[in-house]
Amino acid sequence: MNQIKSSNEVTLTDLRRLGFQGGATARLESGEEVLLTDKYGLIERKGYIAGQLQKVMTVAEYPRIYKDIRTIKRDDVLVARRIKRGNGSILQLTGKGYNRTKS
Repeated sequence: MNQIKSSNEVTLTDLRRLGFQGGATARLESGEEVLLTDKYGLIERKGYIAGQLQKVMTVAEYPRIYKDIRTIKRDDVLVARRIKRGNGSILQLTGKGYNRTKS
């Protein structure tokens, strides 16, 4: 518990704000792309609807996908990337494309 928390680490609130502002996507470790919204992420997959194979959007809760996010982009600008720190890794803001508002 005596770890120094980085102020540049992406939080769940940051994901929600990026989704609310629009145009943000996240790439997962599996290679899938997630469209960020203000409440959850949307992953495009193929599924059967009325016997027809179609593209469907599945809901992905932010706490469940957070550890799998590799990068976050908004309008072709890299907002955050996962970097190694110690034995683990953190999702760190790059300083471009998104700024936290002090409240």
